[in-house]
Amino acid sequence: MSPRFDQVLVFCPDATTGGPEALHQLVGAVNRQGGTAKLVYTGPQSNYRISDGIVRCELDPMSIAYRAYKRYAPIAVTETRITANSLLIFPEISVDFAWAVHSLRRNST
Repeated sequence: MSPRFDQVLVFCPDATTGGPEALHQLVGAVNRQGGTAKLVYTGPQSNYRISDGIVRCELDPMSIAYRAYKRYAPIAVTETRITANSLLIFPEISVDFAWAVHSLRRNST
């Protein structure tokens, strides 16, 4: 099976609830099937930014979600370019942020 997208970027709150665990499970499943999925941790402790179509992140070694869901073999984004062939997934609590990123993508093409 060949991947439909070059990469899947999953924006994940740094928390330990059902939603973040499901996002970790999703990333693990995509990667096991031969895709490329990575997590962008969001929250007060997170240091991530999107500029000129590039996502840059520094994973906090004390990330609650990263440590709690390590069994899903999470891969955190350090730096990656968002392309037309990138799938971005946002949790339902991040609708405003998702629209802002969508606007950035539309205006950069």
